[in-house]
Amino acid sequence: MKKKALITTASIFALSALTPAVSAAVEDSVKYEDAQAGFYNVKTGKVLSSDSFVYLSTSEKVQILTDQFFYFADGQGGAIQAVHLLEAETDEILISKIVEQMKVENEFNVRLTADGRVIFLSKEDVSNSLQDAIDKAKEQLEQLTDEQKKAVEAAIKEAEALLKDVNASIDDLNKALKKLEDAINGANTVDPSVKAAQDAVKLAQQTLKKEDIEKAKQLVSNLEAGAIKDELQNILNGLSSPTIDLSGLDDLIKEAQNIVSNDAHLYTAESLKSLELAIQKAKIVRQQYDGKDLTTEAQQVITRETNDLRIVIDQLVKAKELTFTPTEETKKNAPLFLDPVVTKLADQQKNSGGVLGLDIGVLELGLLSASQISQISENNRFHIDVKKGTTLDATSSVAIHTILGGHAFQVFVMKQNEEGDYINIDTYKGSSGGALGITVPTKIDMKTLEEGSYEIILSVKEGLSVVQVIPFKLINLVEKDFNQVATEDSRVSGNVLLGQNLGQDDNLIVTDIREKSAGTSQSIGINGTVIQGKYGQLQINKNGTYNYMPKSDRAIVGKVELFEFTMKDTVDNRTAKGTLEIQLGKVAEE
Repeated sequence: MKKKALITTASIFALSALTPAVSAAVEDSVKYEDAQAGFYNVKTGKVLSSDSFVYLSTSEKVQILTDQFFYFADGQGGAIQAVHLLEAETDEILISKIVEQMKVENEFNVRLTADGRVIFLSKEDVSNSLQDAIDKAKEQLEQLTDEQKKAVEAAIKEAEALLKDVNASIDDLNKALKKLEDAINGANTVDPSVKAAQDAVKLAQQTLKKEDIEKAKQLVSNLEAGAIKDELQNILNGLSSPTIDLSGLDDLIKEAQNIVSNDAHLYTAESLKSLELAIQKAKIVRQQYDGKDLTTEAQQVITRETNDLRIVIDQLVKAKELTFTPTEETKKNAPLFLDPVVTKLADQQKNSGGVLGLDIGVLELGLLSASQISQISENNRFHIDVKKGTTLDATSSVAIHTILGGHAFQVFVMKQNEEGDYINIDTYKGSSGGALGITVPTKIDMKTLEEGSYEIILSVKEGLSVVQVIPFKLINLVEKDFNQVATEDSRVSGNVLLGQNLGQDDNLIVTDIREKSAGTSQSIGINGTVIQGKYGQLQINKNGTYNYMPKSDRAIVGKVELFEFTMKDTVDNRTAKGTLEIQLGKVAEE
Protein backbone atom coordinates (compact mmCIF):
# COMPACT_ATOMS: atom_id res chain seq x y z
CA MET A 1 0.00 0.00 0.00
CA LYS A 2 1.31 3.40 -0.98
CA LYS A 3 1.90 5.89 1.76
CA LYS A 4 0.44 9.29 0.91
CA ALA A 5 2.59 12.38 1.51
CA LEU A 6 1.49 14.46 4.52
CA ILE A 7 0.36 17.89 3.28
CA THR A 8 1.21 20.51 5.92
CA THR A 9 1.86 24.24 6.00
CA ALA A 10 5.58 23.48 6.10
CA SER A 11 5.42 21.26 2.99
CA ILE A 12 3.47 23.92 1.04
CA PHE A 13 6.07 26.58 1.79
CA ALA A 14 8.89 24.11 1.12
CA LEU A 15 7.91 24.15 -2.55
CA SER A 16 9.22 27.73 -2.69
CA ALA A 17 12.74 26.49 -1.91
CA LEU A 18 13.84 24.16 -4.73
CA THR A 19 17.17 22.40 -4.84
CA PRO A 20 19.89 24.52 -6.53
CA ALA A 21 19.99 22.25 -9.63
CA VAL A 22 16.24 22.44 -10.27
CA SER A 23 16.09 26.18 -9.59
CA ALA A 24 18.85 26.86 -12.09
CA ALA A 25 17.11 24.73 -14.75
CA VAL A 26 13.89 26.68 -14.31
CA GLU A 27 15.52 30.12 -14.32
CA ASP A 28 17.40 29.41 -17.58
CA SER A 29 14.16 28.92 -19.55
CA VAL A 30 11.85 31.48 -17.92
CA LYS A 31 10.71 34.14 -20.40
CA TYR A 32 7.88 35.66 -18.37
CA GLU A 33 7.83 37.10 -14.83
CA ASP A 34 7.79 34.65 -11.95
CA ALA A 35 4.34 34.38 -10.41
CA GLN A 36 3.77 35.13 -6.75
CA ALA A 37 3.81 31.95 -4.63
CA GLY A 38 0.30 30.54 -4.28
CA PHE A 39 -2.49 28.47 -5.85
CA TYR A 40 -3.80 29.48 -9.33
CA ASN A 41 -6.92 28.10 -11.07
CA VAL A 42 -6.08 28.30 -14.77
CA LYS A 43 -9.73 27.80 -15.76
CA THR A 44 -11.64 30.16 -13.43
CA GLY A 45 -8.86 32.59 -12.60
CA LYS A 46 -9.29 32.07 -8.83
CA VAL A 47 -6.06 32.73 -6.87
CA LEU A 48 -5.21 31.80 -3.28
CA SER A 49 -1.97 32.93 -1.62
CA SER A 50 0.10 30.57 0.54
CA ASP A 51 -0.82 32.60 3.64
CA SER A 52 -4.55 32.35 2.85
CA PHE A 53 -4.26 28.58 2.29
CA VAL A 54 -2.98 28.14 5.86
CA TYR A 55 -6.21 29.50 7.38
CA LEU A 56 -8.59 27.32 5.31
CA SER A 57 -10.48 24.46 6.89
CA THR A 58 -9.41 20.90 6.07
CA SER A 59 -12.34 20.39 3.68
CA GLU A 60 -11.56 23.65 1.87
CA LYS A 61 -7.90 22.65 1.48
CA VAL A 62 -8.87 19.23 0.07
CA GLN A 63 -11.26 20.90 -2.39
CA ILE A 64 -8.38 22.94 -3.82
CA LEU A 65 -5.86 20.08 -3.80
CA THR A 66 -8.24 17.80 -5.75
CA ASP A 67 -9.14 20.37 -8.44
CA GLN A 68 -7.19 19.48 -11.63
CA PHE A 69 -7.15 23.14 -12.74
CA PHE A 70 -5.37 24.39 -9.61
CA TYR A 71 -1.60 24.80 -9.89
CA PHE A 72 0.83 25.82 -7.16
CA ALA A 73 3.42 28.39 -8.31
CA ASP A 74 6.59 28.31 -6.22
CA GLY A 75 7.51 31.97 -6.80
CA GLN A 76 10.72 31.04 -8.65
CA GLY A 77 9.38 30.18 -12.09
CA GLY A 78 8.23 26.67 -11.23
CA ALA A 79 4.72 25.22 -10.91
CA ILE A 80 3.12 21.93 -9.87
CA GLN A 81 -0.40 20.62 -10.31
CA ALA A 82 -2.15 20.74 -6.91
CA VAL A 83 -3.28 17.11 -7.07
CA HIS A 84 0.38 16.02 -6.93
CA LEU A 85 0.60 17.51 -3.43
CA LEU A 86 -1.76 14.76 -2.27
CA GLU A 87 -0.44 11.94 -4.44
CA ALA A 88 3.33 12.31 -4.02
CA GLU A 89 4.85 9.75 -1.65
CA THR A 90 8.15 11.55 -0.97
CA ASP A 91 9.70 14.99 -1.27
CA GLU A 92 11.86 13.71 -4.15
CA ILE A 93 8.76 12.66 -6.12
CA LEU A 94 7.12 15.98 -5.26
CA ILE A 95 10.05 17.96 -6.67
CA SER A 96 10.16 15.79 -9.80
CA LYS A 97 6.59 16.86 -10.63
CA ILE A 98 7.52 20.54 -10.76
CA VAL A 99 7.46 22.00 -14.28
CA GLU A 100 8.28 25.37 -15.71
CA GLN A 101 5.63 28.00 -15.05
CA MET A 102 5.78 29.00 -18.75
CA LYS A 103 4.79 25.47 -19.78
CA VAL A 104 1.57 25.72 -17.76
CA GLU A 105 0.87 29.18 -19.16
CA ASN A 106 1.30 27.98 -22.77
CA GLU A 107 -0.86 24.91 -22.20
CA PHE A 108 -3.81 26.91 -20.89
CA ASN A 109 -3.15 30.14 -22.81
CA VAL A 110 -2.88 32.21 -19.58
CA ARG A 111 -0.33 34.37 -17.79
CA LEU A 112 0.40 33.97 -14.05
CA THR A 113 1.60 37.32 -12.69
CA ALA A 114 3.91 38.54 -9.95
CA ASP A 115 1.02 40.35 -8.26
CA GLY A 116 -0.96 37.09 -7.95
CA ARG A 117 -3.37 37.12 -10.91
CA VAL A 118 -4.45 34.81 -13.75
CA ILE A 119 -4.62 36.71 -17.05
CA PHE A 120 -6.42 34.91 -19.88
CA LEU A 121 -4.89 35.48 -23.32
CA SER A 122 -8.02 34.65 -25.41
CA LYS A 123 -11.30 36.54 -25.26
CA GLU A 124 -13.30 33.31 -25.31
CA ASP A 125 -11.44 31.88 -22.31
CA VAL A 126 -11.68 35.00 -20.23
CA SER A 127 -15.38 35.40 -21.12
CA ASN A 128 -16.11 31.81 -20.05
CA SER A 129 -14.17 32.29 -16.80
CA LEU A 130 -15.97 35.55 -16.10
CA GLN A 131 -19.39 33.92 -16.64
CA ASP A 132 -18.44 31.03 -14.31
CA ALA A 133 -17.33 33.53 -11.68
CA ILE A 134 -20.62 35.44 -12.01
CA ASP A 135 -22.66 32.24 -11.55
CA LYS A 136 -20.69 31.17 -8.45
CA ALA A 137 -20.90 34.66 -6.95
CA LYS A 138 -24.69 34.67 -7.28
CA GLU A 139 -24.88 31.30 -5.52
CA GLN A 140 -22.97 32.73 -2.52
CA LEU A 141 -24.99 35.92 -2.15
CA GLU A 142 -27.42 34.42 0.38
CA GLN A 143 -24.51 33.50 2.67
CA LEU A 144 -23.14 37.04 2.82
CA THR A 145 -23.93 39.94 5.12
CA ASP A 146 -25.62 43.03 3.72
CA GLU A 147 -22.31 44.89 3.59
CA GLN A 148 -20.58 42.03 1.76
CA LYS A 149 -23.49 41.65 -0.70
CA LYS A 150 -23.15 45.27 -1.84
CA ALA A 151 -19.51 44.81 -2.89
CA VAL A 152 -20.14 41.48 -4.68
CA GLU A 153 -23.32 42.65 -6.45
CA ALA A 154 -21.52 45.75 -7.76
CA ALA A 155 -18.76 43.54 -9.20
CA ILE A 156 -21.35 41.19 -10.78
CA LYS A 157 -23.18 44.11 -12.40
CA GLU A 158 -19.95 45.46 -13.91
CA ALA A 159 -18.91 41.99 -15.18
CA GLU A 160 -22.30 41.31 -16.82
CA ALA A 161 -22.15 44.68 -18.59
CA LEU A 162 -18.72 43.86 -20.05
CA LEU A 163 -19.88 40.44 -21.28
CA LYS A 164 -22.65 42.16 -23.25
CA ASP A 165 -20.22 44.73 -24.64
CA VAL A 166 -18.91 43.39 -27.98
CA ASN A 167 -16.20 46.02 -27.90
CA ALA A 168 -14.82 44.92 -24.52
CA SER A 169 -11.15 44.00 -24.74
CA ILE A 170 -9.46 40.96 -23.24
CA ASP A 171 -7.75 43.27 -20.77
CA ASP A 172 -11.12 44.76 -19.71
CA LEU A 173 -12.56 41.29 -19.17
CA ASN A 174 -9.50 40.16 -17.16
CA LYS A 175 -9.80 43.23 -14.97
CA ALA A 176 -13.48 42.57 -14.37
CA LEU A 177 -12.69 38.95 -13.52
CA LYS A 178 -10.06 40.03 -11.00
CA LYS A 179 -12.40 42.60 -9.46
CA LEU A 180 -15.14 39.99 -9.05
CA GLU A 181 -12.67 37.47 -7.59
CA ASP A 182 -11.39 40.11 -5.15
CA ALA A 183 -14.94 40.91 -4.05
CA ILE A 184 -15.74 37.22 -3.50
CA ASN A 185 -12.43 36.60 -1.70
CA GLY A 186 -13.03 39.62 0.50
CA ALA A 187 -16.44 38.28 1.45
CA ASN A 188 -15.12 34.76 2.08
CA THR A 189 -11.98 35.75 3.96
CA VAL A 190 -12.71 35.42 7.65
CA ASP A 191 -10.53 37.32 10.10
CA PRO A 192 -9.33 35.02 12.94
CA SER A 193 -10.94 37.31 15.52
CA VAL A 194 -14.24 37.22 13.59
CA LYS A 195 -14.14 33.44 13.35
CA ALA A 196 -13.39 33.14 17.07
CA ALA A 197 -16.36 35.38 17.86
CA GLN A 198 -18.64 33.45 15.49
CA ASP A 199 -17.63 30.12 17.06
CA ALA A 200 -18.17 31.51 20.56
CA VAL A 201 -21.66 32.78 19.69
CA LYS A 202 -22.55 29.42 18.17
CA LEU A 203 -21.39 27.62 21.34
CA ALA A 204 -23.37 30.04 23.52
CA GLN A 205 -26.50 29.29 21.47
CA GLN A 206 -26.00 25.58 22.06
CA THR A 207 -25.15 25.56 25.80
CA LEU A 208 -26.93 28.68 27.09
CA LYS A 209 -24.32 28.70 29.88
CA LYS A 210 -23.57 32.03 31.48
CA GLU A 211 -19.80 31.62 31.11
CA ASP A 212 -20.16 30.80 27.40
CA ILE A 213 -22.44 33.79 26.80
CA GLU A 214 -20.06 36.12 28.67
CA LYS A 215 -17.07 34.86 26.68
CA ALA A 216 -18.94 35.38 23.40
CA LYS A 217 -19.92 38.91 24.47
CA GLN A 218 -16.29 39.74 25.19
CA LEU A 219 -15.06 38.46 21.80
CA VAL A 220 -17.85 40.26 19.90
CA SER A 221 -17.18 43.53 21.75
CA ASN A 222 -13.57 43.43 20.50
CA LEU A 223 -14.64 43.30 16.81
CA GLU A 224 -14.56 46.33 14.58
CA ALA A 225 -17.91 48.04 14.00
CA GLY A 226 -19.83 46.63 11.05
CA ALA A 227 -22.53 44.27 9.85
CA ILE A 228 -20.84 41.14 11.25
CA LYS A 229 -20.54 42.62 14.72
CA ASP A 230 -24.14 43.87 14.66
CA GLU A 231 -25.42 40.48 13.51
CA LEU A 232 -23.55 38.60 16.26
CA GLN A 233 -24.60 41.10 18.90
CA ASN A 234 -28.25 40.70 17.92
CA ILE A 235 -27.93 36.95 18.41
CA LEU A 236 -26.39 37.46 21.86
CA ASN A 237 -29.10 39.92 22.83
CA GLY A 238 -31.61 37.18 22.21
CA LEU A 239 -29.63 34.80 24.44
CA SER A 240 -29.33 37.15 27.41
CA SER A 241 -31.72 36.31 30.22
CA PRO A 242 -32.07 37.39 33.87
CA THR A 243 -29.90 35.42 36.29
CA ILE A 244 -29.71 35.26 40.06
CA ASP A 245 -28.20 38.37 41.66
CA LEU A 246 -25.22 37.19 43.71
CA SER A 247 -23.60 40.62 44.20
CA GLY A 248 -24.91 41.10 47.75
CA LEU A 249 -23.66 37.70 48.89
CA ASP A 250 -20.31 38.27 47.14
CA ASP A 251 -19.79 41.59 48.94
CA LEU A 252 -20.60 40.03 52.31
CA ILE A 253 -18.23 37.09 51.74
CA LYS A 254 -15.42 39.57 50.97
CA GLU A 255 -16.24 41.54 54.14
CA ALA A 256 -16.14 38.38 56.25
CA GLN A 257 -12.87 37.20 54.71
CA ASN A 258 -11.29 40.58 55.42
CA ILE A 259 -12.23 40.23 59.09
CA VAL A 260 -10.59 36.80 59.28
CA SER A 261 -7.45 37.98 57.47
CA ASN A 262 -6.88 41.39 59.04
CA ASP A 263 -9.00 41.84 62.18
CA ALA A 264 -8.96 38.40 63.80
CA HIS A 265 -7.13 39.74 66.86
CA LEU A 266 -10.15 41.88 67.74
CA TYR A 267 -12.51 38.93 68.33
CA THR A 268 -12.64 35.75 70.38
CA ALA A 269 -11.43 32.51 68.85
CA GLU A 270 -14.82 30.86 69.26
CA SER A 271 -16.73 33.58 67.37
CA LEU A 272 -14.10 33.64 64.61
CA LYS A 273 -14.50 29.90 64.15
CA SER A 274 -18.26 30.39 63.68
CA LEU A 275 -17.54 33.06 61.06
CA GLU A 276 -15.17 30.80 59.12
CA LEU A 277 -17.81 28.05 58.99
CA ALA A 278 -20.43 30.56 57.80
CA ILE A 279 -18.08 31.77 55.02
CA GLN A 280 -17.50 28.20 53.87
CA LYS A 281 -21.25 27.50 53.77
CA ALA A 282 -21.95 30.74 51.85
CA LYS A 283 -19.33 29.86 49.22
CA ILE A 284 -20.90 26.44 48.63
CA VAL A 285 -24.36 27.95 48.13
CA ARG A 286 -22.95 30.63 45.84
CA GLN A 287 -21.24 28.03 43.67
CA GLN A 288 -24.47 26.02 43.38
CA TYR A 289 -26.45 29.00 42.04
CA ASP A 290 -23.79 30.81 40.01
CA GLY A 291 -25.09 31.44 36.48
CA LYS A 292 -28.47 29.85 37.15
CA ASP A 293 -31.67 31.35 35.77
CA LEU A 294 -33.59 33.62 38.07
CA THR A 295 -36.40 31.89 39.95
CA THR A 296 -38.27 32.89 43.07
CA GLU A 297 -37.03 29.86 44.97
CA ALA A 298 -33.39 30.39 43.97
CA GLN A 299 -33.41 34.06 44.91
CA GLN A 300 -34.95 33.18 48.29
CA VAL A 301 -32.09 30.76 49.01
CA ILE A 302 -29.47 33.41 48.19
CA THR A 303 -31.26 36.04 50.27
CA ARG A 304 -31.51 33.67 53.25
CA GLU A 305 -27.81 32.77 53.01
CA THR A 306 -26.85 36.45 52.81
CA ASN A 307 -28.88 37.24 55.93
CA ASP A 308 -27.38 34.29 57.85
CA LEU A 309 -23.84 35.46 57.10
CA ARG A 310 -24.69 39.02 58.16
CA ILE A 311 -26.02 37.74 61.49
CA VAL A 312 -22.78 35.83 62.20
CA ILE A 313 -20.72 38.95 61.41
CA ASP A 314 -22.89 41.13 63.66
CA GLN A 315 -22.63 38.62 66.53
CA LEU A 316 -18.83 38.51 66.60
CA VAL A 317 -17.62 38.81 70.20
CA LYS A 318 -14.93 41.37 70.93
CA ALA A 319 -11.87 39.88 72.59
CA LYS A 320 -10.54 41.40 75.80
CA GLU A 321 -7.57 43.66 75.22
CA LEU A 322 -4.27 41.96 75.95
CA THR A 323 -2.45 44.01 78.59
CA PHE A 324 0.91 43.77 80.29
CA THR A 325 1.08 43.68 84.07
CA PRO A 326 4.42 44.29 85.85
CA THR A 327 5.21 41.38 88.19
CA GLU A 328 8.08 40.10 90.28
CA GLU A 329 9.18 38.21 87.19
CA THR A 330 9.58 41.45 85.21
CA LYS A 331 11.15 43.55 88.01
CA LYS A 332 14.39 42.01 89.20
CA ASN A 333 17.48 43.07 91.16
CA ALA A 334 20.93 41.87 90.13
CA PRO A 335 23.17 41.98 93.23
CA LEU A 336 26.63 43.48 92.69
CA PHE A 337 29.51 42.98 95.11
CA LEU A 338 31.27 46.23 95.93
CA ASP A 339 33.99 45.08 98.36
CA PRO A 340 37.23 44.97 96.33
CA VAL A 341 40.23 42.68 96.70
CA VAL A 342 42.87 44.92 98.38
CA THR A 343 46.59 44.41 97.70
CA LYS A 344 49.48 46.40 99.26
CA LEU A 345 52.13 47.04 96.59
CA ALA A 346 55.84 47.68 97.12
CA ASP A 347 57.09 51.27 97.31
CA GLN A 348 58.88 52.72 94.28
CA GLN A 349 61.84 55.12 94.40
CA LYS A 350 63.78 57.29 91.97
CA ASN A 351 66.89 59.29 92.87
CA SER A 352 66.02 62.42 91.02
CA GLY A 353 68.26 65.34 90.23
CA GLY A 354 67.44 68.97 89.77
CA VAL A 355 67.50 68.75 85.97
CA LEU A 356 64.05 67.95 84.58
CA GLY A 357 65.07 67.65 80.93
CA LEU A 358 62.05 69.60 79.67
CA ASP A 359 61.10 73.24 79.94
CA ILE A 360 58.84 73.59 82.96
CA GLY A 361 56.62 75.94 80.96
CA VAL A 362 55.83 73.19 78.48
CA LEU A 363 54.94 70.85 81.30
CA GLU A 364 52.51 73.35 82.78
CA LEU A 365 50.61 73.55 79.45
CA GLY A 366 48.80 70.39 80.56
CA LEU A 367 49.11 68.32 77.34
CA LEU A 368 52.21 66.35 76.35
CA SER A 369 52.80 63.90 73.55
CA ALA A 370 54.45 60.55 74.17
CA SER A 371 57.57 61.95 72.47
CA GLN A 372 57.69 64.91 74.88
CA ILE A 373 57.21 62.59 77.84
CA SER A 374 60.24 60.58 76.72
CA GLN A 375 62.38 63.75 76.90
CA ILE A 376 61.80 63.96 80.64
CA SER A 377 64.54 62.35 82.70
CA GLU A 378 63.46 58.91 83.85
CA ASN A 379 64.73 59.77 87.35
CA ASN A 380 62.10 62.51 87.52
CA ARG A 381 59.07 60.40 86.60
CA PHE A 382 57.21 57.19 87.37
CA HIS A 383 55.09 55.32 84.79
CA ILE A 384 52.07 53.70 86.42
CA ASP A 385 49.51 51.35 84.78
CA VAL A 386 46.24 50.91 86.67
CA LYS A 387 44.64 47.74 85.33
CA LYS A 388 41.07 47.50 84.07
CA GLY A 389 38.59 47.10 86.90
CA THR A 390 41.06 48.32 89.55
CA THR A 391 42.04 51.54 91.34
CA LEU A 392 45.30 52.61 92.92
CA ASP A 393 45.78 54.72 96.06
CA ALA A 394 49.23 56.35 96.10
CA THR A 395 51.30 58.87 98.07
CA SER A 396 54.29 60.70 96.64
CA SER A 397 57.28 61.45 98.89
CA VAL A 398 59.91 64.08 98.02
CA ALA A 399 63.05 64.79 100.08
CA ILE A 400 65.44 67.45 98.74
CA HIS A 401 68.95 67.26 100.21
CA THR A 402 70.65 70.66 100.02
CA ILE A 403 73.25 72.53 102.03
CA LEU A 404 70.96 75.51 102.20
CA GLY A 405 67.31 75.73 103.15
CA GLY A 406 64.19 74.00 101.69
CA HIS A 407 63.02 74.31 98.11
CA ALA A 408 59.66 74.28 96.36
CA PHE A 409 58.63 71.50 93.92
CA GLN A 410 55.65 70.30 91.91
CA VAL A 411 54.28 66.82 91.21
CA PHE A 412 52.31 66.52 87.95
CA VAL A 413 49.85 63.64 87.46
CA MET A 414 49.46 63.05 83.69
CA LYS A 415 46.94 60.50 82.29
CA GLN A 416 47.12 59.05 78.77
CA ASN A 417 44.10 59.64 76.51
CA GLU A 418 42.80 57.53 73.58
CA GLU A 419 45.12 59.35 71.13
CA GLY A 420 48.20 58.40 73.17
CA ASP A 421 48.86 61.91 74.52
CA TYR A 422 49.11 62.75 78.21
CA ILE A 423 46.77 65.20 79.92
CA ASN A 424 47.50 66.84 83.26
CA ILE A 425 44.71 65.82 85.65
CA ASP A 426 46.30 67.04 88.92
CA THR A 427 49.22 69.22 90.05
CA TYR A 428 50.49 69.07 93.62
CA LYS A 429 52.81 71.74 95.07
CA GLY A 430 55.14 71.38 98.04
CA SER A 431 58.54 72.21 99.50
CA SER A 432 61.24 70.11 101.11
CA GLY A 433 64.77 70.38 102.45
CA GLY A 434 66.49 71.78 105.50
CA ALA A 435 69.47 73.71 106.73
CA LEU A 436 72.84 72.05 106.99
CA GLY A 437 71.69 68.83 105.31
CA ILE A 438 68.92 67.99 107.70
CA THR A 439 66.14 66.76 105.34
CA VAL A 440 62.43 66.58 106.09
CA PRO A 441 60.53 64.51 103.40
CA THR A 442 57.24 65.92 102.11
CA LYS A 443 54.38 63.48 101.52
CA ILE A 444 51.51 64.23 99.12
CA ASP A 445 48.32 62.11 98.95
CA MET A 446 47.53 61.69 95.23
CA LYS A 447 44.05 60.35 95.97
CA THR A 448 42.66 57.41 94.01
CA LEU A 449 43.81 56.75 90.46
CA GLU A 450 41.19 55.05 88.22
CA GLU A 451 42.15 52.53 85.51
CA GLY A 452 44.53 53.89 82.84
CA SER A 453 48.19 54.78 82.18
CA TYR A 454 49.86 57.58 84.14
CA GLU A 455 53.11 59.53 84.31
CA ILE A 456 53.91 60.94 87.79
CA ILE A 457 56.45 63.74 87.16
CA LEU A 458 58.57 65.65 89.71
CA SER A 459 59.61 69.20 88.85
CA VAL A 460 61.89 71.28 91.12
CA LYS A 461 61.56 75.06 90.98
CA GLU A 462 64.48 77.14 89.68
CA GLY A 463 66.99 78.39 92.23
CA LEU A 464 68.27 75.04 93.40
CA SER A 465 71.97 75.54 92.87
CA VAL A 466 73.77 72.86 94.79
CA VAL A 467 71.98 69.54 94.49
CA GLN A 468 73.20 66.34 96.01
CA VAL A 469 70.24 63.98 95.57
CA ILE A 470 66.42 64.11 95.55
CA PRO A 471 64.79 60.88 96.74
CA PHE A 472 61.45 60.73 94.82
CA LYS A 473 59.19 57.93 96.04
CA LEU A 474 55.73 56.48 95.54
CA ILE A 475 54.66 54.98 98.83
CA ASN A 476 51.52 53.57 100.44
CA LEU A 477 50.55 51.92 97.15
CA VAL A 478 47.22 50.10 97.60
CA GLU A 479 45.52 48.34 94.65
CA LYS A 480 41.78 47.69 94.88
CA ASP A 481 40.45 45.08 92.43
CA PHE A 482 36.75 45.50 91.51
CA ASN A 483 36.72 42.87 88.77
CA GLN A 484 34.56 40.65 90.92
CA VAL A 485 31.70 43.17 91.10
CA ALA A 486 29.48 40.75 89.15
CA THR A 487 29.70 37.04 89.93
CA GLU A 488 27.51 34.06 89.13
CA ASP A 489 25.42 35.15 92.10
CA SER A 490 24.62 38.34 90.15
CA ARG A 491 22.80 36.38 87.42
CA VAL A 492 19.02 36.77 87.46
CA SER A 493 16.41 34.61 85.73
CA GLY A 494 12.65 34.37 85.43
CA ASN A 495 9.73 34.26 83.00
CA VAL A 496 8.21 37.51 81.73
CA LEU A 497 4.93 35.74 80.87
CA LEU A 498 4.19 34.45 84.37
CA GLY A 499 1.32 36.37 85.91
CA GLN A 500 0.17 37.88 82.59
CA ASN A 501 -3.35 37.65 81.10
CA LEU A 502 -2.74 34.43 79.16
CA GLY A 503 -6.31 33.54 78.22
CA GLN A 504 -8.00 30.16 78.54
CA ASP A 505 -5.51 28.24 76.36
CA ASP A 506 -2.25 29.73 77.72
CA ASN A 507 -0.94 30.33 74.22
CA LEU A 508 1.08 33.48 74.93
CA ILE A 509 4.58 33.78 73.44
CA VAL A 510 7.28 36.44 73.23
CA THR A 511 7.87 37.42 69.59
CA ASP A 512 10.55 40.14 69.76
CA ILE A 513 12.61 42.24 72.15
CA ARG A 514 14.88 45.26 72.20
CA GLU A 515 17.00 47.22 74.64
CA LYS A 516 14.68 50.07 75.61
CA SER A 517 16.70 52.84 73.94
CA ALA A 518 17.42 50.84 70.75
CA GLY A 519 15.45 51.63 67.62
CA THR A 520 14.94 48.14 66.22
CA SER A 521 13.49 45.03 67.87
CA GLN A 522 15.12 41.63 67.48
CA SER A 523 12.95 38.62 66.61
CA ILE A 524 13.11 35.65 68.96
CA GLY A 525 13.95 32.42 67.19
CA ILE A 526 13.06 28.82 67.96
CA ASN A 527 16.19 28.42 70.08
CA GLY A 528 15.82 31.79 71.77
CA THR A 529 17.75 35.00 71.27
CA VAL A 530 20.74 36.67 72.91
CA ILE A 531 20.56 40.46 73.08
CA GLN A 532 23.15 42.91 74.36
CA GLY A 533 21.86 45.48 76.82
CA LYS A 534 23.53 48.64 78.07
CA TYR A 535 24.98 46.97 81.14
CA GLY A 536 24.86 43.25 80.47
CA GLN A 537 23.62 40.40 78.29
CA LEU A 538 20.12 38.87 78.14
CA GLN A 539 19.10 35.46 76.81
CA ILE A 540 15.34 35.03 76.28
CA ASN A 541 13.11 32.33 74.76
CA LYS A 542 9.70 32.38 73.06
CA ASN A 543 8.09 30.86 76.16
CA GLY A 544 9.17 33.91 78.19
CA THR A 545 12.02 32.33 80.19
CA TYR A 546 15.16 34.44 80.44
CA ASN A 547 18.45 34.90 82.26
CA TYR A 548 20.52 38.08 82.55
CA MET A 549 24.18 38.53 83.45
CA PRO A 550 25.46 42.05 84.22
CA LYS A 551 28.94 43.24 83.32
CA SER A 552 31.53 43.18 86.09
CA ASP A 553 31.96 46.94 86.10
CA ARG A 554 31.83 49.18 89.17
CA ALA A 555 30.43 51.99 86.99
CA ILE A 556 27.11 50.17 86.42
CA VAL A 557 26.24 50.00 90.10
CA GLY A 558 22.93 51.75 90.66
CA LYS A 559 21.94 51.67 86.98
CA VAL A 560 18.69 50.17 85.64
CA GLU A 561 18.64 47.86 82.59
CA LEU A 562 15.40 48.06 80.57
CA PHE A 563 14.20 45.71 77.81
CA GLU A 564 10.93 46.12 75.87
CA PHE A 565 9.32 42.98 74.46
CA THR A 566 6.17 42.01 72.52
CA MET A 567 3.93 39.25 73.79
CA LYS A 568 1.36 37.64 71.48
CA ASP A 569 -1.67 35.41 71.97
CA THR A 570 -1.31 32.78 69.22
CA VAL A 571 -5.02 31.90 69.36
CA ASP A 572 -6.40 35.29 68.31
CA ASN A 573 -3.18 37.16 67.42
CA ARG A 574 -3.65 39.85 70.07
CA THR A 575 -0.42 41.58 71.08
CA ALA A 576 0.86 43.83 73.87
CA LYS A 577 4.13 45.48 74.84
CA GLY A 578 5.86 44.65 78.11
CA THR A 579 8.99 45.79 79.97
CA LEU A 580 11.65 43.79 81.78
CA GLU A 581 13.36 45.96 84.42
CA ILE A 582 16.58 44.89 86.15
CA GLN A 583 18.04 47.00 88.99
CA LEU A 584 21.83 46.65 89.12
CA GLY A 585 22.56 46.49 92.85
CA LYS A 586 23.02 49.60 95.01
CA VAL A 587 26.09 51.62 95.90
CA ALA A 588 27.36 50.35 99.22
CA GLU A 589 27.76 52.88 101.96
CA GLU A 590 31.31 53.66 103.02
